[in-house]
Amino acid sequence: RGAVASFVFTKPGKQEVTLTVIDTAGGTDTVTKEIMIGTPPMPQIDYPPDGTTFAVGDVFTLRGSAVDENNVQLDSDTSLTWEVRQKHHNHFHPFLDPTVGNNIQISPAPLPEDFDAATNSNLEILLTATDRNGITATVTRSIMPRIHNLDFESIPSNRELMIDNFRFVTPVTIPLWEGQPFAMEAPFQYTDNQVYNFDSWSNGGTQMQIFTVQPPSQQDHTIVATFQVETKDPPVTLLKAYETLESGKARLSDPWGYFLDLKNNGLLELHQGMNPTSSDGVAWTSTKVGIRDEYFAIIQGDGHLLINEGTPSEVGEVFWRTGSTAELDD
Repeated sequence: RGAVASFVFTKPGKQEVTLTVIDTAGGTDTVTKEIMIGTPPMPQIDYPPDGTTFAVGDVFTLRGSAVDENNVQLDSDTSLTWEVRQKHHNHFHPFLDPTVGNNIQISPAPLPEDFDAATNSNLEILLTATDRNGITATVTRSIMPRIHNLDFESIPSNRELMIDNFRFVTPVTIPLWEGQPFAMEAPFQYTDNQVYNFDSWSNGGTQMQIFTVQPPSQQDHTIVATFQVETKDPPVTLLKAYETLESGKARLSDPWGYFLDLKNNGLLELHQGMNPTSSDGVAWTSTKVGIRDEYFAIIQGDGHLLINEGTPSEVGEVFWRTGSTAELDD
């Protein structure tokens, strides 16, 4: 058997112990470790109580207590340290850094990181008590969000909706937190010569709006977007006649909501909206100047508006495309 070393500590508290071993050949090795001597205190989270849930924006006050090994109450203003973490799956983000004291009010409850995080995230509260000997003990409590499943539908079905800039196809169910605001939009769509123009939401409001999740007793959790459907050939607009293009007059058909404007500096500008005097909603600006440059715009079969250099028969570089997330090819 190997050698056995022992030492008896007579004072409680944190101790750093070092063990050095020397073998028969004179070789040495050393290991150091911090240990606790004595019985740790017993902390208790009083508020929020076990089983508490939260909505986005809720504010909590952290309150707790602790006793030492002799059941003597510790000073809560100096012996308690609070920490709150926003946990997501297998990692966390600090929500409240370690804070000494009691009756600590934390920031309003957060949003989930993203849609995927809605079902595997929560707040974790950590309370650490430290007694007069420096011995510590920690307890935790998980506070769960109130999750509601919202059903998004459309008339007709199988239409695209934009939810917080993420694209979904109806029907779709999305889990969201109570109190969570999100942007929703029923965009114009064009598929197989069918134009789908927004008509209404079942909850009322504009085509693009901010919606805040409330309990089912306070709002309908089935949201329906209704579209008007029209059969229409995709338009093609040639933009090559710089010398005859009048400011604000070259327009695509209204359903797409775009107009083209030749600026005083000779650049061609594409706006969304119908106000040629406003700089808002500029979607694309040409990088070349001069009447020798030729452009054309076309609504593709998938409903995307495309601006190319050249003509429909001699296609050059793609300059701009609505809703594009992929790299544009020449």
